[in-house]
Amino acid sequence: MASAFEAVVAKTLLASGASWPGLLAWDDRRTIDYLATRADVDPACIGCIGFSGGALRASLLAGADLRVRAACVIAWMTEMGSLLASHARRHTWMAYTPSFSRVPV
Repeated sequence: MASAFEAVVAKTLLASGASWPGLLAWDDRRTIDYLATRADVDPACIGCIGFSGGALRASLLAGADLRVRAACVIAWMTEMGSLLASHARRHTWMAYTPSFSRVPV
């Protein structure tokens, strides 16, 4: 059911100047903000782990927030060309960041 509306959500985000990956990273950074307020959390030892779509989120979070000291990405590694050529029909809009493929490595 949700996949029927995924393109509308992505289009709305892009039209507003945002992106789905950007929104996910923003949301996950707010989680780190919360964790850092807890007495039972050492803010110098925050890490993240994810599998598949969660691995995408873990990699976005690790790249967006220096407070993430370690990240484990499982089952989400590819090149943008391979993603577009072979997997564009099967993968979520959450994987597409505007201009990301033009970022120098």
